[in-house]
Amino acid sequence: MSMTSRRNFLLSAGAATVGGLVSGSLARASTGYWVAQASGPETPNLRLGFIPIVESAPLIIAKEKGFFDKHGMTGVEVLKQASWPAARDNVVIGSAGGGIDGGQWQMPMPHMIHIGAITNNQPVRMAVLCQLITQGNGIAIAGMHAGKGLGLDISGAADYIKNFSASNGRKFKAAHTFPNVNQDFWIRYWFAAG
Repeated sequence: MSMTSRRNFLLSAGAATVGGLVSGSLARASTGYWVAQASGPETPNLRLGFIPIVESAPLIIAKEKGFFDKHGMTGVEVLKQASWPAARDNVVIGSAGGGIDGGQWQMPMPHMIHIGAITNNQPVRMAVLCQLITQGNGIAIAGMHAGKGLGLDISGAADYIKNFSASNGRKFKAAHTFPNVNQDFWIRYWFAAG
């Protein structure tokens, strides 16, 4: 078999496979097997939690602007959560028990909840439907550290951090919102890079 005929065979087989998948997916979609019927969403009622930080803006705006109602989800509640552990506990409880069905999460919390890593080995089925926002995060430092070399590159602040305890009576502290979330890794990477 020559290269040309092999290439033509692969192109034809690929086109046939893609065509079969598309037509099969469309048939499934029209039966409601993979997605909700066109007559409306699977459920018009959801309780969605959020933590009042910039990442919650898309969820809050969707509720305030009526986007849920526009798409047939007329019973959506957007509920402020006290903390990340409270949101985690409320999704374990579920809306039937007074908790929440889902909402805004820091990555990789949904995955950790799904496998039970942060829910006392009690997996709670979760899926990440979309990523609402990728901006708005950063590393902030207290004013007392101004001018000490704590910037993007902290290699010049190594002595300051190392000797911080001696001059301040406590260790240098860096905090993040929840174990293993993105901010945890960013801070560790920031220190390791410097």
